[in-house]
Amino acid sequence: MSRSVGLNDRDRTGVNHPGWAWAGFALALAFIVIAAVRGEARLFTVGMYDSYAVQAQAWREGMVRLPGNIPHLELAVFDGEYYVSFPPVPTLPIWLLQWIMPGGVPSGLLTVAYFLLCYPVAYGICARYVSAAGSAALASLALAGGSFVDVAVSGGIYSGGVWYQAQTLGTLLTLCAFHCVLSPVRARRFAGWLAIALAVGCRPFQGVYIPFMVWLQWDAAPHGDRGKLDWFARDVLPCWIAPAITACVMGWYNWVRFGSPFEFGHNYLPEFSRAGQAQFALSHIPGNLLRILRPPFVEYPQEPFGAPFPLSRGFAVYFTQPMLIAASASLVNRTPNAGDRLLLGSLAVHLLLLLSHRTFGGWQYGTRYICDMLPGLLMLRLSSRREPGIAERAVLLALAVCNLVGTIAFHAYSVY
Repeated sequence: MSRSVGLNDRDRTGVNHPGWAWAGFALALAFIVIAAVRGEARLFTVGMYDSYAVQAQAWREGMVRLPGNIPHLELAVFDGEYYVSFPPVPTLPIWLLQWIMPGGVPSGLLTVAYFLLCYPVAYGICARYVSAAGSAALASLALAGGSFVDVAVSGGIYSGGVWYQAQTLGTLLTLCAFHCVLSPVRARRFAGWLAIALAVGCRPFQGVYIPFMVWLQWDAAPHGDRGKLDWFARDVLPCWIAPAITACVMGWYNWVRFGSPFEFGHNYLPEFSRAGQAQFALSHIPGNLLRILRPPFVEYPQEPFGAPFPLSRGFAVYFTQPMLIAASASLVNRTPNAGDRLLLGSLAVHLLLLLSHRTFGGWQYGTRYICDMLPGLLMLRLSSRREPGIAERAVLLALAVCNLVGTIAFHAYSVY
């Protein structure tokens, strides 16, 4: 990445380019096709596993705890009381929407909306590095090329589930953070830092990208201002006020519920507190790594109905997360600079943290946890400033088609 990363002479929006609209239309069409094939009427109802809707209702009634146990939800149990065991930020949109939709907020439509909103933000980032046509290709294929589609439009009773809302909103906010911190407009940089704080309130591991965001802001600064203490105090420190307040509010909320500002409840899930096995541990990494490398389309007799790929704990990350391949290929024949090395370190830490989870996401198509890394992988791919060539576009498009078909097949083999 060079200094002109956020202040170059390229078209920063490209919204007049036809590729922008066609790629967005293709994403929407993919969702329509998947929903039609599966008959996803549940997209328009409050999801069975929408813990955030339950939490939002409790907030409206002035309560932090839930009124009682809901057996099918993943609830934390602390001092005999029941709480939602996930970071709270995705509750905020539902809490706001409940005032105008008292009958319930459609959970599945929320995840679809978050996904589709990722596209214009990702496109805006890409437009700072490559042409409008290349931006449309990379932004759309990064989002629709792998497992992220299934996260956004997961079927049946899991549609709009608590896990998927957190992932789609967390990805959207992380993309917003990268996009805004590159802006020459100070207010937008403020918004970018607030966005990454809120992303941490969806998926805590998104915090690994905070050092990279500091570098992005420094790299985009006028050359003469770099290293100046007054520039840092004037332009950087004020951006951290809103994230600091956000962190304090979330820490207070955790402390009120669980007596610790760093505990959002997952450690008090019965499956972890009673099973005696750590939720996160280094010992989980080797097994999870082997699982996400398992090849697709071979015989897995242990799967129901003879599914041709594993239905849980991940498989074929190189197939189901094509942006991982594109980002890695972008490093060929060039020397990574300081920003690249910092981003690579952040991605490596993020991957190890995800692999340290005991279940690695459980039931899923492909590797849904790796979707959290999509914003960072997209930034790494863009750091080369290379236009996506015909070969790269063809490979990414072919993998996108295969994964869309695989997503539909996954639900045909799954039982819920």
